[in-house]
Amino acid sequence: MPAGQSVMSVASADPTGDGRQHYVLALRDLAEDTLRTNGRAAPSRTLRVLVANADGSFVDAACNTRVIFTTDEGGQCDPFLDSDQGPVAKGAYFTVHNGVACGQHWTDYITFRYDRRRRACVFHKRVIEAWEMNTQDTPDADALRLSEHKEIAADPRRQILLSAYTPAS
Repeated sequence: MPAGQSVMSVASADPTGDGRQHYVLALRDLAEDTLRTNGRAAPSRTLRVLVANADGSFVDAACNTRVIFTTDEGGQCDPFLDSDQGPVAKGAYFTVHNGVACGQHWTDYITFRYDRRRRACVFHKRVIEAWEMNTQDTPDADALRLSEHKEIAADPRRQILLSAYTPAS
């Protein structure tokens, strides 16, 4: 664990197919709350992937400080902690869920895949959705309606490593 950081959330899976549990960690600066209270910009948050070795030790396989949105990137809510999901992992894939449902309503799912051949985590897909108030005036109308749905798939010819990935609008 890097000095000065604490764990917000953990997911585990076996992306390498070796039968061992590997971990996806969501980390934040220990001083995050203090910095925000004092009017400073929120510090970046870290997504770290740990791959288990046969001897029980772990290798830091990938790290990114842009995938988990900071506490001030969601308007009035924390786009990572308020989603209550943290990272989710299954097999070779793991997803980070950022989103808010207080004032604005949007989600931003960013998925990566562990490439066993390259022994690296690469960008797989990003799904962005936003909702707005439904102006339909019928008794059975939903309160919100989908106003945006965008999918950005990885280009298999130009893979982007997790460490180099930056969410672009």
